[in-house]
Amino acid sequence: MKWAEFRTTKAGIKFHTKYDLGRGIPELVIVSNAKVHDKKKMEELMTEKNCIYVLDKAYVDYKKFDKFISDEKYFITRLEDNATVQEVETLDITYSQIKLLDEGASQQN
Repeated sequence: MKWAEFRTTKAGIKFHTKYDLGRGIPELVIVSNAKVHDKKKMEELMTEKNCIYVLDKAYVDYKKFDKFISDEKYFITRLEDNATVQEVETLDITYSQIKLLDEGASQQN
C-alpha cells in the first residue's frame, strides 16, 4: 500500500491501541504509517481522566507527562536509559475514592 511506505524497499504500519482492562477488549485502535513516532499518537489514545495508561517507552515525552498529570491522566511506563531521576518526596500508600477498574476486573477467571 502506498500510504504505508516506510523505506524504498519496505512498507509498514503501527497499531496504537487503547485496551480496556476491565472488559478485556481493545477500546480504540489508531493505525498509522510506521514512520510516525509513537508519542505523536499519545494524546489521541489518552483521552480519559482517572484511569491508568500503560505505555511502552517509545511513548516517553516528559513535557506531555507533566500535562497529563495536571489533567488527572495517570500512566505507567519504562524510563529511557538516559533518564535522570531524583526523589522529591516519599508518600505513604493511602486509600483512594477514585475507582480505576470496573467491578470484577481484578478477579481471575
